[in-house]
Amino acid sequence: MKGTYKKILHSLGMIIFIGAFICVSLYGIKAGANFGTKFQKQKMADSYEVEVKETERAVSQISNPTQNLEPDTKETAKQNIPATKTVQPQADNPINDAFVPPAKTLSMQLIKRTGIVRPVAGKGIAGFNGDDQLGALQSSLSNPCAIAVDNLSALYILDKGNKRIRKVFADGMITTLAGNGRSGMFQEGLVAEDFRFSDLQDIALSPEGTIYIIDSGFKRLLKMDDNRIISTVAGGGRTPAQNGGAGVTTQLSLPTAVATDRQGNIFIADGTVILKINNRGRVNIELDLSKVSFIDSDMKNKDLTKAQISSLAVNRSGDVFISDSYNNCVYKLNANNTLENFAGCGPKHIHLKEPHGLTVDAADIVYLADSGNNRVIKFAPSGTPVIIADNDFDDVNGVIKSNNAGLNYPTGVAVNNRGEVYIADSRNNVVSKIFFGLNNEEIAGITQ
Repeated sequence: MKGTYKKILHSLGMIIFIGAFICVSLYGIKAGANFGTKFQKQKMADSYEVEVKETERAVSQISNPTQNLEPDTKETAKQNIPATKTVQPQADNPINDAFVPPAKTLSMQLIKRTGIVRPVAGKGIAGFNGDDQLGALQSSLSNPCAIAVDNLSALYILDKGNKRIRKVFADGMITTLAGNGRSGMFQEGLVAEDFRFSDLQDIALSPEGTIYIIDSGFKRLLKMDDNRIISTVAGGGRTPAQNGGAGVTTQLSLPTAVATDRQGNIFIADGTVILKINNRGRVNIELDLSKVSFIDSDMKNKDLTKAQISSLAVNRSGDVFISDSYNNCVYKLNANNTLENFAGCGPKHIHLKEPHGLTVDAADIVYLADSGNNRVIKFAPSGTPVIIADNDFDDVNGVIKSNNAGLNYPTGVAVNNRGEVYIADSRNNVVSKIFFGLNNEEIAGITQ
């Protein structure tokens, strides 16, 4: 019995031991599987974290592409590399969600296509002389702030410091068309050479050659007819601007700019208001920037109530371009009366500083004097801005290239019917012309 009992106990012990071993083994397998799963998850999570960090670093380099560049290359990099906006992965499935930061272009690429800039009027010293005796290059100007050019390539200069309107003929001679250089009370209907201007601001030509002049001191838009008699077109009256009102009786408060279109309509900037005067002398209020609450989301930091309209230009379609030197923007008022950003802010963002003179050529290409940046920009039909003159000094082969023109606060720009570009370089006291595509012999000819 004892032997049988011992055998039974031994068998039970073996069964219990084997059962326990099986249980422990099964638990170990499960635990190992759980550990493997957790390890794999941790590995995937760590991999995701590294991927996110690497992506964020790449995004940071794209968003701030200049952090490792030399100072003189930073501006170019900012203009050439689009910024990005980070998209965060979803929390409920962080491993499988794609982490792709979409690009949003915030700036336009600036291109330089240079010619040669040479003075055509003024010797660079503020003063007055040269009328009817010396060539324009030997004459003296004082703060030439605006210019216009006619179909015969005669150049009209608003010689602000001298209180005169001067004309440079195609043969290079210069004369005074209006103003005697003195200040005085306004007198209607005076002969141009006896007229005393107050504070000259802008000049424009009609298709027929009528000269329009903004004198903000007299708060008037003036015109000089073929008989060289100066008279009022708008301002001087006591009636606030209203649709259908007469221009001559309309009160102007701060006129700063004037432009004409092909139909003979005149556009005036008066404070933040754009007025249109038709060929019958009737006024229409086109726009009041101070009452524009929204152009687009990129304008949220701009204060249009403080807009300072410094120039106007009109293309063949009747679209009006407006430079705002306070907000550093150029706007486009479309012929259908919708307003949009053109340059300096919004999706067509380039860095402008106190933009002034605007003009449009026969092909509807827009030119801008970016005064505070000392450069002139041409906007190609595609909208791409092209710098055609600026102030980087570097004498090359005895001449100064257009991107080395040494401009000093250019405030006016004009283009004739041959596409020749002129610049009112106000603080250098000269008016210059940009020459493109010249060979060495031609370059030597214009530098003598």
